[in-house]
Amino acid sequence: GCTAIEHLLKIVPEESKFSDIDFNTKTKPILKDNEEYFVVMLHPNTVKENVSLKTVFNAVDRFNKKVFLFYPNIDALNSSMLSEMQTKLSDPNYMIIKNLKMKNFSILIKNSLCFIGNSSSGIRESASFKIPFINLGDRQQNREQNNNTINCSFDEDKIVESIKLGIKLKNKLKGENIYYKKNSDRKSTRLNSSHQL
Repeated sequence: GCTAIEHLLKIVPEESKFSDIDFNTKTKPILKDNEEYFVVMLHPNTVKENVSLKTVFNAVDRFNKKVFLFYPNIDALNSSMLSEMQTKLSDPNYMIIKNLKMKNFSILIKNSLCFIGNSSSGIRESASFKIPFINLGDRQQNREQNNNTINCSFDEDKIVESIKLGIKLKNKLKGENIYYKKNSDRKSTRLNSSHQL
């Protein structure tokens, strides 16, 4: 089991709401009552493909919802992604975020309509929060996946269809997560201790 998931489930209460998030900014994002939003997090794929943020933006914009867009990691090729992100600085539907503490990030995911991207957090953590993950491209290829994951290429129409499928799937998700095992932190501690003997 992934000890990080067990930790998150302990620190993120079931009743956590969007208003509980500390964005650590002067101006806190405000949503209308029950306003739906997407979380988008994409990192460079240094092995295979070009990650096209513009294609993702075009698809997501067709839903006319708020979007919380995260900076990519510092892998090679991230400069072109950062340039593409600048096109959304003045878009009122977009909130661009450099980083969030894990608890706040998890609450943001937990209350979202859909998580879109190629991040390992989509593969691992999002299932525990009953949120569909649209897994774009090949960055997470060959990793075991939960039933909340929908795989999709960087094609605008296919991304739109995958998001629609994810939204339909959302109410059927029950929080099962193949990466979660109860008491995994204690089990891993015992395992590490036995190796030291």
